[in-house]
Amino acid sequence: MPSSRRARLRAVAYLEGQFKAMGLAPGNSDGSYIQNVPLVAIAADPEMTLTSPSAGPYPGGERAPGYSRSFPEPVTIQNCT
Repeated sequence: MPSSRRARLRAVAYLEGQFKAMGLAPGNSDGSYIQNVPLVAIAADPEMTLTSPSAGPYPGGERAPGYSRSFPEPVTIQNCT
């Protein structure tokens, strides 16, 4: 993900241009290609370790890749092994 607002705007403009060039119709109800998606932040316990079968351990306190469709409310995970 681009790190600055300007870079994000340029990335979005590039993608919109590519969609138009491919002849894709906008899919949003307002006639645009843009859809606002709420993002979630997860704060891990610095003492935990997340282990991936393919990538090995990610020490707590470092950023680890993750995926979620959504979290309707804050979630706390306790006593994981």
